[in-house]
Amino acid sequence: MGEAGWNSLFALGMNHRTAPVELREKIALPPEARVEVRKALLGEDRVAGSVLLSTCNRTELYGCHGEQGGSKDSLLEILHPLILPAVDAPGHAYVHWGWDSVFHLFRVAAGLDSMVMGESEILRQVKLAQEEAHSAGQANRLLQDLFRQAVELGKKVRRETHLGDGSLSVAATAVKLARKIVGELKGRKALVVGAGETGRLTAKHLLAAGVEDLVLLNRTPEKAEEAAGELGCRHGALDDLEAAIDEAEVIMAAVEAEDFVVRPEHFKGRRRRRRCVIDISMPRSVDPSCTQVSGVFLFDLDDLGGLVEQARRARRGSVREAESLLLNEVQKFLSRQSYVEISPIVNELRGDWHDVVEEGLDRLPLDAKGRSEVERLVKKVMGMGLDALKRSQRQRFGMDEIQAAYDAYLKRIGEA
Repeated sequence: MGEAGWNSLFALGMNHRTAPVELREKIALPPEARVEVRKALLGEDRVAGSVLLSTCNRTELYGCHGEQGGSKDSLLEILHPLILPAVDAPGHAYVHWGWDSVFHLFRVAAGLDSMVMGESEILRQVKLAQEEAHSAGQANRLLQDLFRQAVELGKKVRRETHLGDGSLSVAATAVKLARKIVGELKGRKALVVGAGETGRLTAKHLLAAGVEDLVLLNRTPEKAEEAAGELGCRHGALDDLEAAIDEAEVIMAAVEAEDFVVRPEHFKGRRRRRRCVIDISMPRSVDPSCTQVSGVFLFDLDDLGGLVEQARRARRGSVREAESLLLNEVQKFLSRQSYVEISPIVNELRGDWHDVVEEGLDRLPLDAKGRSEVERLVKKVMGMGLDALKRSQRQRFGMDEIQAAYDAYLKRIGEA
């Protein structure tokens, strides 16, 4: 089987722009679920390679259409129920083919496609997705090149533009929302449910905002204790949830769970006070019916939109700079892949020319010096021809063509 080319690339998924949180949480893939999907893909000849990316705001499969893949529609018939199970998602799911999938991943890694534009968490998540696929033996050479260059672009965007300036993350935005709801956080009491990376980051932003008394709860008490030791706050197990809720004015949930962790009964019988509850978990870990409890103001990931749009408007200049870097990297990627695709032909030509030259020289009455001179000249001419072929491949994609394709892609996703 020949190696898949860049035009075999595809990206299938659903994200915060195309689906509400109640749909996204149905397809979120925790680590153990990603393992099961990879196992299912291993025996699928229609997919030549794959990388799974699942975050709080997107679930996506990047892959290569295999030589046995049949039509694109037949490929989607297999992949759609595997990646987007039990979801009636017309209009919510998307699929990108060829260089549209390159545009898409590069925008994701650059932070241009994030709910919180420019946030840095996504770059780590893209890199982790590549590493997981590589460890599972499912990221072929093309996908490794694609993700490696996407990560490099993400670093360059954050290094050379102001797109990521400030404390940009879902956690930081959630804390900003809390300040809009309850006012200044200085001297307030807060609770964070979840001691994972997002929970710790949320706790850090709450403390930086002036929260006086912070409690960090986790399913594994030892993990909560470790995080609390780093942050300088109180800690406990989920068994302490009701007591911690009773004290808290601001409650942040950032925990992976199969069912709701925070439920209406946790608030009943508690002291009456106004509580701001922000659920940044995926799937959601706070029962939406908590809004029926008097004094509880519940928000989820989709409610961060207003603050996100403010940040987006403030970074329009940086977006243009980031997109310029993105297009340059797309050109480099496509040119490099086009050259890789003709490398076998180049090597074959080199071998054929060498055989022809040797055969011809054997028929000529040349001494060693004359033979060496002819070989040198023929090698030079051959090199010039191959160099011209390489240059033509590297220059195959002009920036005007790439810009036009990118503009068309933005129009298709509603970002034009």
